[in-house]
Amino acid sequence: METSKTPDYKSIFEGFNGIGVTMESGIPISFNLQSRLENGKTIVSYVHRNGTAESVGINVNDELISLNGYRINNNIDELSEQLGNPSELDVVISRNGLIYNLKGKHQNVPEYKWSLNFRGKAISSEYWKQNNEDLQHWLRITQ
Repeated sequence: METSKTPDYKSIFEGFNGIGVTMESGIPISFNLQSRLENGKTIVSYVHRNGTAESVGINVNDELISLNGYRINNNIDELSEQLGNPSELDVVISRNGLIYNLKGKHQNVPEYKWSLNFRGKAISSEYWKQNNEDLQHWLRITQ
């Protein structure tokens, strides 16, 4: 079954002796977007689904102009932090040559960091040779 949910990595790797899984999570205050500087303008290149940028109404290719009255220079997350991560957001953008004033609030989007820890037998190359078939199947790599 295909799904967009995060896999349970711990149960996936527990069958491989010597591989541990660690997960760290947090909820950073972020606009959940990526932008780039283009000819002195901050242009949105990616908007995370269900994040602050989407809830406020920011779209890909919008030019970010200001946040709560302060000029954005490809630094919207840093600027928000400098302003004390205000609960009320007032973002001015340019879209297709028109100026828009967007209002909203920060949305909490969890951030996960996964890491694999190798110990014991899993450190040796022999382990990987012996378990290659299972690992290849899990990774869905065909040879």
